[in-house]
Amino acid sequence: MFREIKFIAFFFASAALMAPLGVSADDGAGAKSPEVEAQCAEQWLLLGRDHMKGANGVERDPALAVDYFKKAADGGSATAMFHLAHAYYEGVGAEKDVTVAFEYLKNSADAPEPDHDAQLHLSKVYEVGGWGQEVDAEKMFHYAKAAADSGMPSAQMRMGNFYTSGRGVKGDLDKAFEWFEKAANNGDVYSMMSLGVLYSRGKGVEKDLEKAAEWYQKASDGGDTYSMRMLAKMYFQGNGVEQSRDKGVELYKKAAQHGDLVAQRSLGWMKVDWEETPADAEADAE
Repeated sequence: MFREIKFIAFFFASAALMAPLGVSADDGAGAKSPEVEAQCAEQWLLLGRDHMKGANGVERDPALAVDYFKKAADGGSATAMFHLAHAYYEGVGAEKDVTVAFEYLKNSADAPEPDHDAQLHLSKVYEVGGWGQEVDAEKMFHYAKAAADSGMPSAQMRMGNFYTSGRGVKGDLDKAFEWFEKAANNGDVYSMMSLGVLYSRGKGVEKDLEKAAEWYQKASDGGDTYSMRMLAKMYFQGNGVEQSRDKGVELYKKAAQHGDLVAQRSLGWMKVDWEETPADAEADAE
């Protein structure tokens, strides 16, 4: 309710807000200026989110949320279009309609200022043929690249996978490395692991076990159990790192405690107890 009151105040004060900037709130014909239109769309979007979640002092009302999202979408909000796509696809706040859902999804991805989450989602739709669409590798690649070019780590990782597997594009490990590196530098743990693999095997980049170990370490710190196991082997063998059985066992135990079955079996063969004790948990918390 508070946000709605703020929006009403904003709407009536828009002319005063724009005046110092030399911008009129309307175009002289009664229509709101693009600046005010964009501000209104943003406010409708926020109201829609609040009512969809029941947040910021309002009761959850999906139907009202959909109405607000439509107002925002009419004002050009690609994010509101993405919300509407999910509302119609899931039948929340609106009658389930996959055709309408897909139209909103595609409009969101193709908007002048697109929603990059919508682009990534649309790429996945074309990958599996969901939302009433047929599989289309070219479109799958196109929308993933659009999201990746925006700097989205998960989309950049996806591009790395495409170039590794040759899905939607000719396989190219050099380009795969470039995309994984971008994603890893933006915090994507899977891409950190992938860089470890590429450096360790000399695929798409010159073989460098020290760098492989560095990326496996970063991925391990991010919770990737495969990287924990690969780094453990490097410590056991002294490849790219100073040999240390203790560090190798420590990494295997960490992977095992994260549920990695391979690490659990390996420690079983080594007759090493990997199950975390209350004292271990307390030490980790510190």
